[in-house]
Amino acid sequence: MVRFALSYGAVFIIFAVLDFLWLSNMAGRIYRPMMGDLLLEKFNVPPAVLFYILYVFGLTWFAVYPAVSGQLNPYNLSPLMSAVAGGFVVGLIGYGTYNLTALAVVRNWSAPLSYIDIGWGAIASAVASGIAFLCLRLLK
Repeated sequence: MVRFALSYGAVFIIFAVLDFLWLSNMAGRIYRPMMGDLLLEKFNVPPAVLFYILYVFGLTWFAVYPAVSGQLNPYNLSPLMSAVAGGFVVGLIGYGTYNLTALAVVRNWSAPLSYIDIGWGAIASAVASGIAFLCLRLLK
């Protein structure tokens, strides 16, 4: 339980920092021009916090914790690559679900923005999972 909590904390901090840096630099450059009036002036804090709590749980459960604890690794990857690959897949599925659903049902949703955001989610999740794994290995 302690190892899972440490994994969760590491992923939370690293993913939050990466996402903050991305959004603070790209909101005005990419999101606002492509989303226009769909984008709020200020983000709604409670759903954002809930997203991070749930999403980081997914990254921890499916990518980082199994790699740190030496659990399921059906492709014989190194533990680091297992964490990175798991994070990438969780990011691809999570961000893909959101963006492709929006693309399917929201009027004037931007396809290029969806592809950028899916790419960002997959890469940020992979990087956060890999860095969290390395940080946790240092604590061993």
